[in-house]
Amino acid sequence: MSWWGWCIVGTLLLAAELFAVDAQFYLIFIGVGAIVVGLIGLVGIDLPDWAQWMTFAVLSVAAMLTVRPHHVREAARKARRQGRQRRRAASS
Repeated sequence: MSWWGWCIVGTLLLAAELFAVDAQFYLIFIGVGAIVVGLIGLVGIDLPDWAQWMTFAVLSVAAMLTVRPHHVREAARKARRQGRQRRRAASS
């Protein structure tokens, strides 16, 4: 696929995650993986199609497995903190 095709697909996935679909922060990683593969092509590294797809898959899964758990923990911690603050405000 051409570099601009990867960038378009990545941008559409990011937009879908942010505006249309409640995918619980999964499409972000797939979209970023597609954009990174597009940027690799943009800088002149000409990968065969199978290598583009392999790079896309590895980047997407690696980002999902490393970044998403941290994001979920932080979101839960923030929700607990806000819940405690609401309870304190309600009891005052």
